[in-house]
Amino acid sequence: MMEAAAQYWRQRARDYDRAREPGAWVEHYWNSWRAPYRLALAEALARVLPHDHSTVLEVGCHVGPNLRLWRDRWARLRLMGFDVSPEAVAAAKAHFAGDPGVHVWEEDLLDGFTLPVADVIVSCYALAYVPPHFVVPVARRLREAARVALVLAEPLVLGGAAAGLCEYEVEEYRHDWAGVFEDLGALVNVKPIPVVDRLNGILTAEWRAP
Repeated sequence: MMEAAAQYWRQRARDYDRAREPGAWVEHYWNSWRAPYRLALAEALARVLPHDHSTVLEVGCHVGPNLRLWRDRWARLRLMGFDVSPEAVAAAKAHFAGDPGVHVWEEDLLDGFTLPVADVIVSCYALAYVPPHFVVPVARRLREAARVALVLAEPLVLGGAAAGLCEYEVEEYRHDWAGVFEDLGALVNVKPIPVVDRLNGILTAEWRAP
């Protein structure tokens, strides 16, 4: 993640709580697990899961609201997630402490670490913070680590929304992920959803059989 965005999210818990009360940020995100866009993301994931004990990795899992929803729906999934925020990761670890099928850790996608291989890799408003010159390298890393498919809920180029920098308090981008993954040989489907901030659609990228 570019440094300004990474620092923003590392500080976000403290900034949010300062205006409210300790723990408010964590509680807000944890309790958003059944938000409509998360339910739509789960439906998209359901369509590409090869089986009910698949391995799913979430890029930018935050405190784990999507992991919570997926675990509620699929008891046998093996779930992994990482996030740049230490507070978010600590909260996620606490929430899933009794579940050996969930592994969460602190990491920055743009630090170049080796992504663990998973059947499906998911992002939910995490790839908006990838700067343009990192888009293709990140896409290739995701492609190499995902055995079956990617599912991305992100600001997408659709419905008249153009690629480029979004208007927000920290640098945030709308990228043409559909075009990028088509160039990498994926079968891509994009579905618009009601806009949440700049998030406007869900993309699935599946790998064609050789």
